[in-house]
Amino acid sequence: MKYQIELIRNIDLNLVLSRTEAKKDPHDRAKWHTCRGILSVTGRKFMNWSTGTGGGGAIDLFMHLYQCDFKTALAELWQNFSNIQRPNCMLCYLKTTKNFLYLNEMITTFPGSYPISI
Repeated sequence: MKYQIELIRNIDLNLVLSRTEAKKDPHDRAKWHTCRGILSVTGRKFMNWSTGTGGGGAIDLFMHLYQCDFKTALAELWQNFSNIQRPNCMLCYLKTTKNFLYLNEMITTFPGSYPISI
């Protein structure tokens, strides 16, 4: 489930907005006109200049736009973006054999640290 949540959270915010009734601003690439006001999107972050609120990730954006809870946002995004695929790579080595990333288990190990479950 954690893996699913991360996949959903990382959906491109511009893609989420393009599938809503939001309109892209013709003069500013980062700006969108939505039912909740004017949003600016930079990477995984968004800011609603009309309400003075912002957030990060597709789940936060969906919750903000539709004023719904986490579970509802998660279910709706999963249903509407079900084409998200798991990476083909099961084990990707980073520089040395001690520093590796298990994509199939979503556990990251770095020098001098403990595995971090994502």
